[in-house]
Amino acid sequence: MNIAEKDLNQVKLVFGGLDNAGKTSFIIALRQKYNFYESIERLKPTIEIDYSSFIFLNRFNINIWDMGGQAKYRAMYQENPIYFEGTDFLYYIIDIQDKERFDESLKYLKTLIEILKVNEYTNEIIVCFHKFDPRYEGNLLFTKTRENLEQRILTENPNHQFSFFDTSYYNIASLTYALTYSLNKLVDLDLVYNKLANFSVNHDFTYAGIYDDTGMIIADYMTDVMDKREYEENVKIKIKHDIVLIKKFKEESSDFKENLSRLENHVEYTKKLKTSTKRGNINFYLSIMTPSLEPKEISSEIEDIETVLEKSLQ
Repeated sequence: MNIAEKDLNQVKLVFGGLDNAGKTSFIIALRQKYNFYESIERLKPTIEIDYSSFIFLNRFNINIWDMGGQAKYRAMYQENPIYFEGTDFLYYIIDIQDKERFDESLKYLKTLIEILKVNEYTNEIIVCFHKFDPRYEGNLLFTKTRENLEQRILTENPNHQFSFFDTSYYNIASLTYALTYSLNKLVDLDLVYNKLANFSVNHDFTYAGIYDDTGMIIADYMTDVMDKREYEENVKIKIKHDIVLIKKFKEESSDFKENLSRLENHVEYTKKLKTSTKRGNINFYLSIMTPSLEPKEISSEIEDIETVLEKSLQ
């Protein structure tokens, strides 16, 4: 069933993959981020199915299904495709460090694709190359392995659409990016993105992002002349800091309104945005990284972004 044809107040995200691929640690990291505190120590394999949920934009109930990856459960799902009924997005987790099980994992992915066909699934399949930990970033061998896996998936499944992400439990921003991808399809945010992009281009921002108060990235923009080194050294670090700060503001019920930091090579600016919707008020955060900035000069354009956000969420 297409996501546009069902009750959007209930959204089903299914996480599939082999045992030990990291599905449960992936989801626990997200739960910790949304204040569902759990310990990752002595993690046990998921028995059949584990459920969790959270509210997105004061509107959507996001239901996460963690499907056990052990062989006996995989066989059970294959015999009972009803488990996948109503799936809005499938996240398929591949342990990028476990080369010996790549063939097994890609075979199971094809099995899940066949199951999804039975349930008339039409959306993209979101593949996460998980355990791509920070220490492996920039490693040519890992990068090549990832490229080869992506190409195999596309070649072996030519009739399906995929989106690919590198994720790690030790990089919460990478998990946020992956989860944001599907959730942002629930609301038409094109106007918000276009407004943010024009705003950024007009003022030569290196990076600009809008987060909700859980740290979810609603829209972001970065200059296309940025090289990988700049992204790694500046933007990725800034996103991590933003997510930590937003969580801190929320937990402390902070009266935070804005913050300006003038660093050696650039300026970082964060401002709290308030929007009013039929379902109540929602706080957002606008985060900007730019060579130079005077907040007063952009205040009217920030108000325009608040207005467009409100319209998009009605």
